[in-house]
Amino acid sequence: MQEILNILLDIIAKEGPDYPVNNPYPTYLTMLEKGADPRKARLLHLTILAGIPQIAKVASQEELVETIQREFCLKSKPAESLATLYTKLYSPAQKANWEEQNEAGFRDFCGRTWKYKWNGNSTWNGDPDWIPQGGELSHHDSEYTASFSAEFMVVDEELTHDAVEDLLSKNPFADAETIWKFISARLTAALDADFDDYVNADVRFSPYMELYWESTEMPDYPYYGLEIINGTDSYDASDVYYPYDDDDD
Repeated sequence: MQEILNILLDIIAKEGPDYPVNNPYPTYLTMLEKGADPRKARLLHLTILAGIPQIAKVASQEELVETIQREFCLKSKPAESLATLYTKLYSPAQKANWEEQNEAGFRDFCGRTWKYKWNGNSTWNGDPDWIPQGGELSHHDSEYTASFSAEFMVVDEELTHDAVEDLLSKNPFADAETIWKFISARLTAALDADFDDYVNADVRFSPYMELYWESTEMPDYPYYGLEIINGTDSYDASDVYYPYDDDDD
């Protein structure tokens, strides 16, 4: 069972101490992928489903052996092997190690700066049925792009923690890079939506990109407790539709 124990410890180091209990079948598949004995992996999977890990956290090894024998009709030797595995997995030393690792990635994240780049694209679709008085609709499809790059730092750890609480509740061992990936994906989604809203705010008039960065703020980053250290932005437009004919009064 030492091989199984090592695999479990490896899984927990990446996914958090509650992962095997909350994800028994993915844990079982991971054990197989890592070359564990299929029979032992299946047996461990069954013990997880039966709630043995929760019992192991509070029971003595002797009590655990009796419980495993009773629940799975095992002989003493395999039951003792399983009980020993769980006793080692939830030993005081192991729990202390997990406590030390708890949210260590978050603390690392808060102590570093993070580079971010966004490239936005949106199509303005003018209303082909709308023709300005005294003018004519020459084109109603226009492509707009914008970009933003910046370096962020955490200035409010409480806000940042609240923003990633769902991630940390699932995996308190998430490293700094995973946390940044989580946040940057949401920043990108917010910017994409904000840019598209700006471009398509009026079906009659094409947007004035010169005003975009003046009229909008970087969405959501204060919500994540972040501050821009330095940043640059740009915009571009192609095939712009002008609603009024300059030759017509």
